[in-house]
Amino acid sequence: MKFWTPEQFQKFIKIFDDNKYKDFFKKIYYTFAYFTGVRMGEQLALEWKDFNKYTNEIIINKTLTNLKQGNDFLVTSPKTSTSNRVITVNKKLSSLLKEWKNRQKEALEEYGIEQTDTTRIFNFNHRTPNRNYLNEFIKQACEKYNLDIPPINIHALRHSHVSLLINSGEDIYIISQRLGHKRTNTTYDIYGHLFPNRQKELADRLDNLF
Repeated sequence: MKFWTPEQFQKFIKIFDDNKYKDFFKKIYYTFAYFTGVRMGEQLALEWKDFNKYTNEIIINKTLTNLKQGNDFLVTSPKTSTSNRVITVNKKLSSLLKEWKNRQKEALEEYGIEQTDTTRIFNFNHRTPNRNYLNEFIKQACEKYNLDIPPINIHALRHSHVSLLINSGEDIYIISQRLGHKRTNTTYDIYGHLFPNRQKELADRLDNLF
């Protein structure tokens, strides 16, 4: 299982120029993926009505699937019933989303498109972003900028988020809820090897009883 540490992610995210519209789109896209752990299809399906800028909450209740031909896509219910969830994003990410909304509005107007509550958050023009491009860009950027970090795909950013939460000492139940897993067993089956060994902590607590 591949994932990035926060230090590795920072190396990657620093390549983007905030003054360039397309760069800012990619910065917000990959930052959102890293700090929320949502699935790629769930992220691409998000609309502005799903983001509460006052509570910093994101409603996840759909997923987008690209069809094989052209730019056609299908929006359906998420992977499982428990994938319908509400997650809270950190304040810095929330601020990035608010800034992105303003910049997206101006860019869409150039195409004669009005930004509404049903505009998808991660559209930067009149087309749905290409999933393969978003995946391949990471590998290309790691090579182009000699970042000295392992290239990963979008789904590995989900793994990276889990690793981040585990190393922050987050409870597995909260992690499972955030990922949209039906049971904590599912989360542990996939990510159990990332949890630190608690045996030494237990032994230390027993020592305190003497």
